[in-house]
Amino acid sequence: MRAIITALACLSALCAAQPYSFVDFEQKLFPLWLERFHRSDAPADFACLPVEDGKSKPVATLYGVADAIHAMFSLQQLNTSHAQDFVNQVDSFQEAPPADGFYHLQSYEKFGFNPWHSGAYGAAAIKLVNGDGPKYPYKWAEDIANNASSWVPTFEPLLDPTDRTIWSAGHKIAGIPAALIMFNDTPAGGHPEFINWWIQYMDNNTDVGRSGFVCKNKAWEPPDMNCLGGFFHLEMVYAWLKTSWRSPELTYKSAVGMQHPDGTWSGGQLSYIDIDGLFTVTRSALFNGQPQD
Repeated sequence: MRAIITALACLSALCAAQPYSFVDFEQKLFPLWLERFHRSDAPADFACLPVEDGKSKPVATLYGVADAIHAMFSLQQLNTSHAQDFVNQVDSFQEAPPADGFYHLQSYEKFGFNPWHSGAYGAAAIKLVNGDGPKYPYKWAEDIANNASSWVPTFEPLLDPTDRTIWSAGHKIAGIPAALIMFNDTPAGGHPEFINWWIQYMDNNTDVGRSGFVCKNKAWEPPDMNCLGGFFHLEMVYAWLKTSWRSPELTYKSAVGMQHPDGTWSGGQLSYIDIDGLFTVTRSALFNGQPQD
């Protein structure tokens, strides 16, 4: 994710002055980014803090290796000959049974609503490498999917949380079905009843009168960025299932309306919300049959 944000920074700085070739980023800047977080000659040995000369070397972490996997895969630079090295590195952070199968994190790895965010992020990293699945089952997702009586009590408080924003809560709302559908033999992740319920529940809670997002708290609606940031994570589940969310025409309109004149959603600071905005605009356009300007 941080590599993609770096790419956005390059684009915003250079596009105004000259036609920008993404090849420059792939061949010149991206190797420098990898070098900053690569701890050793071992192919999968990445930290999420930069490795700097003259300072103690940061430890390898789940987010370090998962960031590297996602970035290299996006740029078609993930070396398949090292696939098992990457899988082993991700697996090394996973809790063994009888624990729930979440990933161990360093205290400074505070990148979302954890352990749900890292659970889904680690799952996605393994899927990109070889699709064979994690070392241990994702008990944290399976237990919920197998207990229908837990569905509403699990998800209802997340739609209008009092201890966090919907942007943060979206990590858990989407992380549970995401982990299930990535590693089972069927599109419904081996839990069709749960996945079908989840889609219907999110559709039923969609704001079809204004934003198109799942967003109950009016304070987080556009132009506030929270509902966009939260719904982005749900969009990825729908996109994986090749199923449109309820109102792509509204989410397209909302996201485009929140874009700044410089093309960003962050107002030029370049952050995660810029990825959320880009994904929402492009996928909403695809599902709604709109041209992508």
